[in-house]
Amino acid sequence: MSTFPSSSDSTKPKQPQKQILILGAGITALSTALSLLTTPSTSHFTITLIAAHLPGDLSPEYTSPWAGGDWHSHASMADEDADVRRWDARTYQAWMGLLEGRPVPKDAVFGTSFRTVTFDPVVYLKYLLGRIRELGGRVLRGRVRTEGGLEGVVRGLKKVVKEEDGEREGEDNVFAIINCGGLSARHFLPPPEASKLFPIRGQTVVVKGQAKDAYTYVSIPSVSEDEMLYVIPRPGGITVLGGCKQVGVWGEEVDEEMGERIMERVRGEGLAEELRTGEGGGFEVVRQQVGFRPGRKGGPRVEVEMEKVGGVWVVHSYGHGSGGYQASVGCAERVVELVEGLIRNELKSGE
Repeated sequence: MSTFPSSSDSTKPKQPQKQILILGAGITALSTALSLLTTPSTSHFTITLIAAHLPGDLSPEYTSPWAGGDWHSHASMADEDADVRRWDARTYQAWMGLLEGRPVPKDAVFGTSFRTVTFDPVVYLKYLLGRIRELGGRVLRGRVRTEGGLEGVVRGLKKVVKEEDGEREGEDNVFAIINCGGLSARHFLPPPEASKLFPIRGQTVVVKGQAKDAYTYVSIPSVSEDEMLYVIPRPGGITVLGGCKQVGVWGEEVDEEMGERIMERVRGEGLAEELRTGEGGGFEVVRQQVGFRPGRKGGPRVEVEMEKVGGVWVVHSYGHGSGGYQASVGCAERVVELVEGLIRNELKSGE
């Protein structure tokens, strides 16, 4: 598998190529598109992202911009998390590779003495989008109707592409569709699967100044189980303080009392004291924000539909919960492996 910083094969066949359509433009979709474009066995496909929300948009429906922006694995040591642990480790390797030759605080610690990565999700999403376009990927803004279930979504995506391409390639040229729809997938998947999807509400406080270190505290005595403490410095002079993981909660409004609890916990632990430059020695709050992580009972679903849907293969990659960024590179490479398997099967069957 290729690593994000590498270049794709620039030699492309001139005849019209089969297409792979990707539903969504969050961290999972963008990472998947980039991995497909930078892997030799799949880089000849025309890769098209289709989404209602794109990097730069700030909507509660668009999960990725609201992330804290750091790497630490959310996977447990249980057997069922083995794949996620591999994806997380692969992402860590790729991200540290992106930082080679760039200044990184030598004494940065995250939880238990290891160097990690913190970033601005909005900037990183725009970076991925730029790389995708640079490599020839396409990005189309559009909302697909979901009343017809998964087959209806497949028809809708093919229609979007046909309207864009006219008769040049047409909808019959689609080889596979990658479903990176996140929580939106609950609107078109069969009821047994849709019922497994749920929101995990998060709220953070963005404050002025860049903290010296990153911290994460979980299972804090006398603190509600769905709340924790983290400090994530971002380039550009701001820091994110958090946070919470409220399972099944859809409330978009900022909880002012929770915001105060978040800041009080940081103060109580004596963290990020260099940022307490506001009135009375408090933090200078830039904003508070709310986002919804895409939870799924049983963990992420990354697999191929047993049979074609509407004449094309469908590969699912959704339900990554709190670990969408942390697993993004490794999971994207797993999707590429699944697509490679489909290519081999098609060649064997002579299709």
